[in-house]
Amino acid sequence: MEKLFSNLSEDELKRQIAENSRAIDQLLKELKDSPVLLTSEGRDIL
Repeated sequence: MEKLFSNLSEDELKRQIAENSRAIDQLLKELKDSPVLLTSEGRDIL
């Protein structure tokens, strides 16, 4: 894992982490607003 990020600066890493956090928050919000729940296999249960 360290090798993967060694070419990125700390600021760039922090920026990407913040960006990913926002994307995850957005996805979670959309999932929460969605009437469809998925099982781990991806099938609808409602």
